[in-house]
Amino acid sequence: MSVITNLRWLPEPAYIRLDGEGLAADLTGYFERLRLRSDALAEMARLRGAAAGLDHPVAAGVLLELPALDEETVRARLEPLTIQTPPPYQTPNAEKYRLVLVPVPARPGRALALDVDIAAVLGDAATASLGEAAARFATEHSRDVDEVWRYLLVDLTGLLVEGVGALGRPAAAPSPAPRPREEAR
Repeated sequence: MSVITNLRWLPEPAYIRLDGEGLAADLTGYFERLRLRSDALAEMARLRGAAAGLDHPVAAGVLLELPALDEETVRARLEPLTIQTPPPYQTPNAEKYRLVLVPVPARPGRALALDVDIAAVLGDAATASLGEAAARFATEHSRDVDEVWRYLLVDLTGLLVEGVGALGRPAAAPSPAPRPREEAR
């Protein structure tokens, strides 16, 4: 099993499930965490046989593929997505260290530490896209959006590797109700 240390410098392509359906039950849970290509192919071969591949679920939009050593493309693929995470909680030292904790449901008693600013971006990205949330935060706090994204990618790494963050597509804006037609006179 390979280790993922940062989305900014993935050693090989990585995959994670997007919201919705389309994966068999035995793979849905596996892809709730970010997985490197070599590990994913080995697991799929173990479950399905040598013919299993990743191209079809990626093309169907069920899996998100993040490329190796390409921070710009990783960011571009994450920008239009939302993320759902458990609500963070503060510790007595939260203000001093500017960290909040997000529980890891699969590991009782464990939590991921997130920068308070990034936690605010992630909270906004529950309904808006990650790109919109990062841009809004950068504007409101007079920060460079590229800097926000560098920190965001670091904290997203931990969330996605631990399976704490669920990526999805923003809900489509409701279409306006049809206007009643005027009676012919």
